[in-house]
Amino acid sequence: MNNAVPYRPLEPRQTLLAAVSPGSLLLAATVFLMGCYVSGFAHAGAWVQEEGNGLAVTTLKRYQSDRYWDQNSNLKRSSKYSKLEINPFFEYGATPDFTVGFNAFLNQVEVAGEGRSLGLGDVEVFGRHRIWQGEQNIVSAQLLLKIPELGGRHAPPLGGNQYDVEAKLLYGRSGQWSPADESEWYFNLETGVRKRFGAPADELRLDWLYGWRSGNKRWEIELKQENIIALQRGGAGDVRWSDYDLHKLSPSARYWVGRDWAVQGGLSLDIAGRKAGQGIGPFVALWMRF
Repeated sequence: MNNAVPYRPLEPRQTLLAAVSPGSLLLAATVFLMGCYVSGFAHAGAWVQEEGNGLAVTTLKRYQSDRYWDQNSNLKRSSKYSKLEINPFFEYGATPDFTVGFNAFLNQVEVAGEGRSLGLGDVEVFGRHRIWQGEQNIVSAQLLLKIPELGGRHAPPLGGNQYDVEAKLLYGRSGQWSPADESEWYFNLETGVRKRFGAPADELRLDWLYGWRSGNKRWEIELKQENIIALQRGGAGDVRWSDYDLHKLSPSARYWVGRDWAVQGGLSLDIAGRKAGQGIGPFVALWMRF
């Protein structure tokens, strides 16, 4: 194991549902168990997994929104949107310097006046390569492919209707917070461009995360900030999500029950945007290192 503090940036999808059907709960339980049926040790963010080791995280999010920012970033009322999302994430150290993984989203979406849809949304596959690592610093590059929702289009939509390709550069740094109790801090910075094939505008991504880890290695407190900025402007008038900006803030806490298992809870907040919804999304997650 290297000096990097284990860190995994949770995918910024937001979610909620007003009423969950028994069928949805059964489907959620199935995906949850699939995402957690693994055993062992790992890291993430700029850090790569050690060869033969990995990380599995299953996140349950609830999100609700009834406002959106227009093309001038003014808040307006909108139909109530709610989503329940189960997000299994998995990554594995294929070689000492190369990690592969996937990120999937099982959604139940409801929009007032439009109905409800349930199924598999977007799926992402990625590879991350360690370029350089020192005693406290690491630099990596990552390439990601987003595959749109399978099984045809749903109304309301469960994800995007286009393929995306994203190239990203990642930087991580960690160190000692307090020599007295051996607590640690860690920082992760990611920047990249996402090419969205089809009508939606391409995007600039800039995310950072700062975390603190207790001396007994049980507690990790994190603050993450995510930024999506459209690289083209003026498409489709005031239609949301065509060329949008969105800025999010997500505080969370994670507790390692044992060496390889942890539980996490947090809150995702949309704090600013343009042609995008404003909402709030509490989430819980189960982590497993193997």
